[in-house]
Formats: sequence, structure tokens, C-alpha cells
Amino acid sequence: MRVIRVGSNQRYSDLSAECGEGAGGFLLLIIKTAASIQADGIEYGIRPNTLLILRKNNGTFPFSGKDEFICDWIRFDMTEAEAISAAALHLPFGYPAALSDSAAAASIIRLIAVETLIPTAHSIEFAESMMQALFLKLSATILPDETIQNGGLSASPYSARLTELRNKIYATPEEHWTIERMCREMNISRTHLHRLYAETFGVTCYNDVLNSKMEHAKHLLSNSSLPIHEISERCAFDNDVSFMRCFKKATGMTPTQYRSKSSCKV
Repeated sequence: MRVIRVGSNQRYSDLSAECGEGAGGFLLLIIKTAASIQADGIEYGIRPNTLLILRKNNGTFPFSGKDEFICDWIRFDMTEAEAISAAALHLPFGYPAALSDSAAAASIIRLIAVETLIPTAHSIEFAESMMQALFLKLSATILPDETIQNGGLSASPYSARLTELRNKIYATPEEHWTIERMCREMNISRTHLHRLYAETFGVTCYNDVLNSKMEHAKHLLSNSSLPIHEISERCAFDNDVSFMRCFKKATGMTPTQYRSKSSCKV
């Protein structure tokens, strides 16, 4: 599978720039916030943690969003043999499907995004292998239709609320998401929250909040000319030094270096 473009935790009111005339390939979306969209002439009310894969159609994708929403996306192409393999995984093409957990898939998309932003000698092979891993992970986390109709997640009484909390964290990275606030949102103890969160998403509360800030920072660095200190404030860091230290630890680059790399790819 050939990766054409990638977007991680991006905000849109529509995707015309990504899906317009001549875009080519397929478009895979993991939508993280509620949205109302049109796909193939059918209007859908989309809930958070929804997968949508749109088929190529003469270079165009009939897609429009009604409100701003946050999503991960990959525009890609594949051979007929690869398409047959994807179909065997029962992936939904042309219609939305709810996911029990989008965290692992989002992590894979972030890896692909980093690899395409800073290409190496094996970037193409890496992206292809990651796409296969992404398809396998999505296939394993698609909720059956009857589960969707009955209101979503049912594995744990906290699953839906945890997913809602996580989506809220990623949708508002500029806010101060402390453990105390998260406990109040869930109405559970610190110990219970830490255990449930790690079991559900495979990451600690602290690290996930930090990930949301890093994704927002990368988006602002790549798509705006805001000064570093303002980006630090918009990501709810106490000071620039703390922001730059965390950013370099997460990406291996300073914010300025990341912005420079992003500009080179445009």
C-alpha cells in the first residue's frame, strides 16, 4: 500500500482540500468528535471513535462536514490484491463503523505521520508495513452493528465514559487536564482512574494528556506562524522551557527544528 498523505489529530470543518478533484487513492478517517457528514450521497450522524474508509472515485471523494471535528486520516492507494486482502478483514468501505478503541490505531497513524514528515532510506517499506498493522488493528476493534445499535461500548461500565473523557482531552489540549479534574469527570478515585485508563488505552493518564498537547503543538507548528511562547501557552504549559523540553523528548527535535522540517515538506 502506498501512503500519499497523512494527518494526525487534525481539525477540520470539511475535507475538501484532502478529498477534492485529483486527490486520488482511498481516504481512511478515524473521526474523534461528533460530526454530520455525507459519504456517497448518504448523510450520517457520526459519533466519536468512528472509522470511515472512502473508495477512490475518479479522484474525488463526495465528503462534507457540517461542524468542525477532529480526526486522524491517511490518503493511500493499493493494488487489487491488497484491496482483496482488506476486504477479507471486513473493513468498512463507504460507510462508517464504530470502534471500541481508536487509541492503538491513532498511535500507528502518528508513527506513519512522523516517518513521512522526516523520511529515511526505508520510509516507504515502513509505511507499507504500518498500513498492514493499521488494517489488522482496525479489524480487531470494529464494533458489530448490534453493539452500535445498542448504544456503543459494553465491555465495562466505564468504557464509554473513559472514551468520552479521552476524546475531550484530545479536543481541548489547551486546557489544564489534571488527575484531579479527570477524577471529577469520572467520579472515581485516583487509583481507580489510573488502573482503568491504563487497562483501556495502554497508556497512563499523564502520558496521554502530554500526547494530546504534543499533537496540538505539532499541528500549530506545521500550520501556523505563531511564536513558540504562544504555542506553549495554547498547549497549557507553565513556561516555554518546560514545553521545549517535553517537545524534544517526544519528537527528538526542538519546536523550531520541527517547524523547519514541516515547512520543507509543504
